[in-house]
Amino acid sequence: MGHPDAVADLEDIVRWRLLEQWVQRNLEETRPALDWLVSAGWLTIRATAGQRPLFMLNPDRRREAERLALQPDGPLTP
Repeated sequence: MGHPDAVADLEDIVRWRLLEQWVQRNLEETRPALDWLVSAGWLTIRATAGQRPLFMLNPDRRREAERLALQPDGPLTP
């Protein structure tokens, strides 16, 4: 518990719970997409001890990624 003396009304509590659920659902949906982008070579991961992994565009594929991002039908399909 980060704030044991906190007070909130019903609306605040609902917002907090909905936000938490939304974040969790988006984490669950986004992780497989990031994994696919890494396996396809579009992203690289930098992992350091004690920190969460950082994702970044693979610099070797930057120009190709820029071209694909401009396609009207969307760039990639996992």
